[in-house]
Order: sequence, then C-alpha cells, then structure tokens
Amino acid sequence: MADGLQGVKLRPAEMLAKPVRVDPAFSDPDHVVQLCRDSGPYRLASAVHKMAPTGKDLPWFRVFWGAGGMVLDERANSLFFNEAFIEGAKESFGAKVVKPISLMNNVNAPMPAGIPHLDLAKFRGGERFPFDLLVAMAYSNLFHDWAVPQASAIS
Repeated sequence: MADGLQGVKLRPAEMLAKPVRVDPAFSDPDHVVQLCRDSGPYRLASAVHKMAPTGKDLPWFRVFWGAGGMVLDERANSLFFNEAFIEGAKESFGAKVVKPISLMNNVNAPMPAGIPHLDLAKFRGGERFPFDLLVAMAYSNLFHDWAVPQASAIS
C-alpha cells in the first residue's frame, strides 16, 4: 500500500464480494476497440467529475457511455448490457438480479500505479453529491451503513 494508507479499510468485510474472472470479456472485441477509437477525444477524468484542475492532473482520461441505467451512446448498448459481466456480478454477490447503472471507459497514459481506491462510491441519498464528497465519505468509514454495493468489471 502507498505510504500513509497502511490500515485504511476501504470496505468492511461484509461488503466484500469475491472476484470472478470472465473470459472472454467481450463477444466482439473489435467492436470495443472501434468504440474506443470513435469516442475520442477524451476529457481528463477530473473534468468529467467537475473537479478543479490542480496543475498536477494525471494523464487519466474518461468517457461515460452509459449512466443511470440508460445507454448514452447507442453503439455501447452491447457493452452496457454485457451478459457475461451481469452473470459474473450475480456470481460475485450471490445475487439474482443485477442492473447495470454505468459504463465508462478510462484511457491512461503509462504512469505509476495509484493508491488503492474505491471507484464511484455510491450511497443511499447521495445521488447528487459531488464526486469529491463521495470519495471522502467512503474513506471516512462513517457512511458504510448507507453504502450501495456495486459490482465493477475491469477489462
């Protein structure tokens, strides 16, 4: 773990789900590559989340293809409702129903690994909270009772 974060608990044990390997991740990888190419130019992740530039922003770019249960880019429809990811999430959480809520693409330049973190922390009643506040809530360990468990796929 990065200096200063020893002992940081990102989630309580009861909120951890087992990882599930999905292979293959996509039925048409060429479609995914083409969608990535067509989606440019990408904005800095900090700009996407309406965070003020620091002058030290990492070369981390992001685009949302789907959010709030809706596909924002119709070409991303097959990715948003990726049956392999949905089945993997069901297995991971022991769930019967999984509802996709967001689909984003990150493009990163080569850089050192970042600190352990939570992606897109979500809390009941916090739908309109700024990204920075949600992250602070997650790291504070004070709001776990209101956290909404989410499955996440990295591919």
